[in-house]
Amino acid sequence: MGASSIYEVPDSGNIFVDHEFNKNNAGIATKWISITQLYPNGLNQPLLPEVFSREQFGQGNHYECFMISALATLVRFPDVIRNCFVTQKVRQDGRYTFQFFRGREWVRVEIDDTIPMEDGEVLYLRSPTEHWWPLLLEKAYAKFYTAYDHLEGCTLQETFHDLTGNPVLNIPMDAKLAKAANCNVLEGCYWLDLAQRIHSGEFVASVLTKDIELETMGLQREQQYGILEIFSLQGTSALDDIVIRLHNPFEDDEFVYTGPLNQNDLAWSDKHRIKYDVNNPRSIFLPLNVFLRIVNSMQLCYISTVASDATYFEDEWKGESAGGNPTSVSWRKNPLYCFRNHGTEAVTLSVVVKQDDQRHRKGPKEETTYKQCGMILSQCTYHYPIPTFWVTANNHKPIHKSLFLNSREVANTIKIPPQALCYLVPSCMHKGDEAKFLLAVYRMAHEDYSNITINKLTGTEMDWESPATGEVQLQMQTKDRVDFYVDEATDVHILLHQTKPYVSKSGGDAMTEDYMGMYLYDDTDRKVAGVHAATNFREMSVIHRLPRSGRYAISITCPRGKGDVPAKVTIVSSFGSQVRRVTAPEDASMLPDEAESVEENEGIRTRVTRIDYEAFQEPSADVPERPDSNVPFEDRGFMQWNGDVTMGPWVHIGDLYPEGKTMPLLPNELRRDQFGQGDHYDCSTLTAFAALLERHPDVIRNCFVSKNPRKDGRYTFQFHRYGQWVKVEIDDRIPMVKDDTVFCRSPTHHWWPLLLEKAYAKFYTLYENLAGCSLAEVFHDFSGGPVINTPLDLPTTMPAELDITSPMYWLRLRDELRTTARPEE
Repeated sequence: MGASSIYEVPDSGNIFVDHEFNKNNAGIATKWISITQLYPNGLNQPLLPEVFSREQFGQGNHYECFMISALATLVRFPDVIRNCFVTQKVRQDGRYTFQFFRGREWVRVEIDDTIPMEDGEVLYLRSPTEHWWPLLLEKAYAKFYTAYDHLEGCTLQETFHDLTGNPVLNIPMDAKLAKAANCNVLEGCYWLDLAQRIHSGEFVASVLTKDIELETMGLQREQQYGILEIFSLQGTSALDDIVIRLHNPFEDDEFVYTGPLNQNDLAWSDKHRIKYDVNNPRSIFLPLNVFLRIVNSMQLCYISTVASDATYFEDEWKGESAGGNPTSVSWRKNPLYCFRNHGTEAVTLSVVVKQDDQRHRKGPKEETTYKQCGMILSQCTYHYPIPTFWVTANNHKPIHKSLFLNSREVANTIKIPPQALCYLVPSCMHKGDEAKFLLAVYRMAHEDYSNITINKLTGTEMDWESPATGEVQLQMQTKDRVDFYVDEATDVHILLHQTKPYVSKSGGDAMTEDYMGMYLYDDTDRKVAGVHAATNFREMSVIHRLPRSGRYAISITCPRGKGDVPAKVTIVSSFGSQVRRVTAPEDASMLPDEAESVEENEGIRTRVTRIDYEAFQEPSADVPERPDSNVPFEDRGFMQWNGDVTMGPWVHIGDLYPEGKTMPLLPNELRRDQFGQGDHYDCSTLTAFAALLERHPDVIRNCFVSKNPRKDGRYTFQFHRYGQWVKVEIDDRIPMVKDDTVFCRSPTHHWWPLLLEKAYAKFYTLYENLAGCSLAEVFHDFSGGPVINTPLDLPTTMPAELDITSPMYWLRLRDELRTTARPEE
């Protein structure tokens, strides 16, 4: 709740009449009376009580109860309610001023003190304790939306935001959709963690029930209920032990809850009945398995942990920038926002895409028509990141994908990794959908953002309007070159766009059926940049810093294709470099591309290599391990980033292999029978383990900073990157599927292979990033030593004076195995 400059006019002896609001609400009631007549005791009471409670408001004659559900959760945070009251005292003239949040600012709302009546009863919110504040607050909120009947259909997602100004997360209870939102609703630990976060004041929460038959158990379909608490009945994390307590806003007998764990259920012990006030008719206790079956979605509104002031960007999807979702090749043309973290720690932000409110302009019979939209956070994966408009899948990876929702606000909590350049891409679900939007970026309280920069990408330093272009047409196993010249050192942005029409089964055009690669060479035919592997992405890009003026060449390849494979190449550089196409030298031939990999679902085809390095010497121990403790360590960020590796649980290794609790973490002898393949097909790390442990076990031991089993499950490792050892810290939870480990397992129930593989996955952020990791990279990361790749095709090895046809070569290699690890790929 940021500072507001909204004021109230001085009190006077003249009774204020709100003619505008009376006109907009003329048909809802035949009688309106002053609240001073309705609840005369309020004249001598504070307008805002010292303590807010749920007993101070209840249901009137009207069936709509969403405001009761909102206030039932917010009474724990009196400052939120007080902040909406610009008027803090009872007034003689009946003129009361409020404020609610819309867009990027607090909006002033002024009402008189008359209340609509029906058959002698309050029509909307009433107060059994005759407090004024609930009725006046609801009336002001109705005026915020023009009229009382405009509130019909109002969601708690909207109300929470209007009352607090804070982001509100919308979490579906469908397990698959929830997982896409990084919420594992089928894991008890998720609910116990959420329980703690609600209890600590980080969130207030509500739910929306499904459109299914619920009346027989005393609930309403498509109804919004406030969550009061979440707890474990017996203190375990088992799903059938967790209970969700809701506030029941309905006072009619037909809506007394009669389902499982109702107040007459014999499952309640006397101790629990007293502890949880089971006999309170305003409480509904839902077992989690019932909750997941009947609830459509859950709303989590930030309260205490988000900073009050956000950074705002006004923008729109229009014309070419209405690029649609990532299945469309035009997705990268959506507005792009650069999030750069120069620090050494990841930072958390809450980002909201807001569309203009429609409800205050539409009557109760008019549907709101918000565009279905969401956001993707994509991280640059190439060295020395350079901001670019060409955010393509070959050199950027999505690290956060939101759901696409047709709500007024779509909020997500994202993490920006350390030393990273990321792009936040808000987009509509459908290409061509046009709308204005407001992007709001909220910082978390008590986090350091001094190393974060956020800005909309403009690209003003580059000459995007005058690119050099070229067209190629290839067939399978052919390639072509495009040469260009620059007058000075410059960043260069190169885009390859396949032009053959193709629509995938999903209906998008971001993929094609042909595989192409692209590689950049300098004027000595030395490769200076390129794609990791040939792919069937319709677009791929190379973003690179050219260190000097001169001629450069792009090699475009087609290792796999059907018929003609046409493509367009676009090259952009700085204004002063004057990029332009040039003809290749007369003696130029096809560029000497290395054997090319094809990246696809079936795997990656690679060449045979030999890995050599100096005899291993243990580096200085400068990576510290934290002292052990009795408090379990949870690496929540790693689990969220890797949430899609399994639908199953993540199991503590002590529960998976309990024998390891009494065994050394690193046995005296490391053997190949101590590890094996899990459910997942990739085995690159296992191959490296096998090549290293027989003659070089100290290489593996050196990666373990933690040498012994720990009570807190926090294990520290080190791997080599850019000339230094990098510390990696993990918890001891292992992903499972169908009672088997997803990745590495240990037939001998040793812990070290599983923990080492998990730490190495975190070193590369995600388990899935290990899939394309070469053994040359693994050996260097584990040892810190140089790695030499030796091809085994005769035309390539002869110029390097490696006679692989000679028996002596292989005999020498046998003798060198004492200082050599040799994988066969």
